Parts: sequence; C-alpha cells; structure tokens
Amino acid sequence: MAIPVVKITVCSEYQSKNGTKFIRITKLEKASMKSNETISSDEFHQRTRQNLLEPLDLAIAWFLRRKNG
Repeated sequence: MAIPVVKITVCSEYQSKNGTKFIRITKLEKASMKSNETISSDEFHQRTRQNLLEPLDLAIAWFLRRKNG
C-alpha cells in the first residue's frame, strides 16, 4: 500500500498544562493535487482511505527537529 505524499502546513504550536507540546496542523495537500487546491485532513483521509498516523508522526518529528536544530 502506497503512502501518499503530503505537504503539511503548521498553523500554531502550543503547550498543554502538563507540559506536552502539540502542533495544530491546519492543511494537508496531496502532492498530486493542483498547487492551489487544499483540503482538510478529514477530507484527505476520506479520499485516500489510508491511515495517516505514521506519516504525520514522521512529519511532525521532522518539523520539531528542524525547528529546534
């Protein structure tokens, strides 16, 4: 099963009361879509019918390494 390539736009980063950091992801774009066409993560998940949890975890980890590195 192929994993779709997505472009993730991060809107904000915030920290909960217990110290856990969260990143609010506002947009996911399929690489094969038109460059100006953006869909929500829910719609993206419905269209692809694939589990995005692992790719999102990897993308978030990459973002945090890049931001903190």
